[in-house]
Parts: sequence; structure tokens; C-alpha cells
Amino acid sequence: MDEYVLIILYFFYNSDFLVLDTIKKKKIYQYDTTYTPSNIDIFSTLFSDGAIANGVYQELLCEKIRKLTDCKYVFLTNSGTAALHIALLSLDTSSNDQVILPSYLCQDVLNSILYTGAKPVFVDINSNNYSLDISHTISKISSITKAIIVPYLYGDIFSLDELKKYGIPIIEDLAHCFGGSINGQKLGSIGDIGMTSFGRGKFVDGGSGGAVFTNNSKIAEKIKILLTPTPNNYKIHFNYNLPNIIAAIICEKLSFIDRDISKRKKIAQKYIDKISQIDKVHIRYKSNQDSFFYRFFLDVDIDKKKFIENMEDEDVVCGVGINHPLHTAYGYDYDLPNTKIASKKSIGLPTRPNLTDEEIESIIKAIKDVL
Repeated sequence: MDEYVLIILYFFYNSDFLVLDTIKKKKIYQYDTTYTPSNIDIFSTLFSDGAIANGVYQELLCEKIRKLTDCKYVFLTNSGTAALHIALLSLDTSSNDQVILPSYLCQDVLNSILYTGAKPVFVDINSNNYSLDISHTISKISSITKAIIVPYLYGDIFSLDELKKYGIPIIEDLAHCFGGSINGQKLGSIGDIGMTSFGRGKFVDGGSGGAVFTNNSKIAEKIKILLTPTPNNYKIHFNYNLPNIIAAIICEKLSFIDRDISKRKKIAQKYIDKISQIDKVHIRYKSNQDSFFYRFFLDVDIDKKKFIENMEDEDVVCGVGINHPLHTAYGYDYDLPNTKIASKKSIGLPTRPNLTDEEIESIIKAIKDVL
């Protein structure tokens, strides 16, 4: 294997971290995309075998996802946005429909809805966590509601039993808690369709990629048609293929998912124990069982932008959360008080599995110093 190709590949995935290596060692980042020697060995083998685009890791990844979600049908995509787009199209979503989603969410989710021509209907989050408000969501269901998108934001999990009573298709977004479960049922198999992102910085970080999964055979058949070109089939389909080389990275990450979930929860408990007594800080979590902690978010009672800037002066890079809720960014007129509060006050602390005790102590000290 030509060592120069490997070097180029490594820079492709890690360029900003390599360029900023000296800074990286000083600052504490939200996430840290690293690739192990075993990853490099896999890259070398795939290049040698000419199996970068297609190969065994794609099916291996599908099998791992089946086990982690209890979903029979799994389809890989090149992003979470693509996965959600396909999920909506499999429900025949069109310009005649409405799709419900929380406004406190990233723009990519909304984009997937807009791609179909459907109208987004925004709902609020709860006052005590970052989950969508079930009662408010139910109040927005209408005769033209095509689907409800349920993100487990920042890893917060909750029951969907009340929503399921209304018979509206539910799409679970597992980008922040892939591999989780609630009440003995695996996330992704509770609604009608599950999807996730393996993009950079996500709960399972493959650098890119996504997946959509279901136990509904009719939905699965539609997804297959949307993603798989076949001879003499001129229906619209999408080139959302996930390369084999990315599937290989994700496969290895998933091998450690139980360990990583455990580490995130332990980190979160340290935050809960040591930050809850600090003035001007409000923690929404009661214990480390409330979430899978994609990030550890809290509310600060000072100017959010100033707090983040001051924390960075202390070499801690905080997550900004959602500064501009989707309904305000796109000019929709909604009264969502909890969303407004979260956007103005909530900041995120890192929970990446390789966060050290020393880094955690530095983060806590920085918060005390800033406040």
C-alpha cells in the first residue's frame, strides 16, 4: 500500500485537528474525531482490494444496525439528512401535507421536510428537558398531518405511547442516542420509521453517513425503490449511497457503543454532582438515567454569548445549542416559550468518551471562574 495515499486519507478526515494539533492539546473540545491504527489498517486493505465504494462492510453495518435497533429492514445513506428525506418520501409526503417537528432543532431536519414540499409545523419543547412537548404536539395534529419527527435531542429519551395513540406515522431521529433503549424497547423500533446520522461529531461519529430503518415491509419496499436503481425502472431514485470505507469506520465505532454510552453517563453524573450547587446554573437532568448524554446541556443565568466566550478564554469550547429556533429563522409566527428560553440560555459541555478526569475538573473550574 502506498504510504502517501494513507497520509492523504488521514489528512482528509482529520485535517483541522492536525493543523491545530498544538491548540487541540490545550483546548477542551466538544468532540474529538480520532482514527486508530486499526482504522488505518482497514483503509489500507480496502484500497488494496479496490473496495472503497462497495464491499463487505456495508452489509456488516446493516447487520449491526439491525441488532441495535431491532429493525428488520435497514438502508444506508450518505447522511442523516438523506435518511430523513427518504423516510418522508417513503410515506408519500408531498406539498399537500404537514410534518410536525420541534423548533428547537438543527436546520438539516427542516431541510428534509422542505425537500418534499410539505409544510413544517413547529412545536415547543418541555420546560424541564429538551424533548418535544407531547401535549403541544398532539394539539397540532390535523387531517393533513403526514408524520411527526421525534428527535431524542442531546440524548434525552421519553415514551412515545401517547403519540402513538393518534395513528400518525412517527419518525424517530436517533442521531443523538443511537443504540439506546427505553422500557426494554430499542429506540428506532418504537415508531414507524427510525433514522440516524453518523456525521462528524454525532453520537456515533463516522465522519459522514446515515441510515434509515423500519419493521414495516411496505415502507421498506418504497425505500428500496427510492434508493436502488434497477434496469427499465425510470421512477425517481436518489444516489444516497454510503461508501464501504465509511461503513468500515462506523462498524468499528459501533463495536464500542455500550462502553461509550456508559462513559458518557459517568461523565454526566460527575457534572450533576459538581455543578448543581453552582449559582446561576440550572441543570435539567435529575440523574444520569434521564439521558444518553450526547452533550451535557445546562442553562446559565448570564448572557449566553458572553459565557461561551469567557469559557473559551479558559480553554473550554462549549456547545452553543440552537441559537436561532427554526420558526424564527424562517419567519414563522409561533409562540414557543420554552424554546425561546433554551435558545437564550442553554449551553453544552462535552461528554465524549475520551474526556479525561483532568479535563472534567478543568471544565468545572472554568464554570466557577466565569460565573
